[in-house]
Amino acid sequence: MKIFSLIISIFLALQVSGQEISFFKAMQSQDINRVIDLLDRRIEVCIEDTQDQYSKREAIRVVQNWIREVEPKTIEPLHGGRSGDNSSHYQVAKMVTAKGNFRVFVYIEEGTGDPKIKKIQIDRF
Repeated sequence: MKIFSLIISIFLALQVSGQEISFFKAMQSQDINRVIDLLDRRIEVCIEDTQDQYSKREAIRVVQNWIREVEPKTIEPLHGGRSGDNSSHYQVAKMVTAKGNFRVFVYIEEGTGDPKIKKIQIDRF
C-alpha cells in the first residue's frame, strides 16, 4: 500500500509541476488566456504594490495587461515546495523582461478536483 501511495504522490507531483510550467510558459509567450482552466474561480493577484481578489476573468485581464507592459523575455522556474499534508504547494520562477527582472510566485491548492491556482504574486527580483 505504501508503494501505491508513493506512486500516486509522484504522479500528482509531476502533473502539478506541468501545470505550473504551462502557466509560466503562457506568461512568457504573453498568452495567459490559454491556462484559464488552471485558475480557481477567485484568485488573489499581487503585482508589486497592488493586491486584490479577482474573478478568474478579471485576474486574466490584470495579469495579461501587466505582461504586455513588461514584455517578458524568459522565465525560469527556481524552486517550489509542498505543504505537510500535500493539500497545497507553490512554485517560484524568475522572469526577465524588458522592464527588469521579476519573481513570480504561484500558490496552488489541491482540493477534491483538479489543482487550482489560488494566488499569483509578482515582485521585483
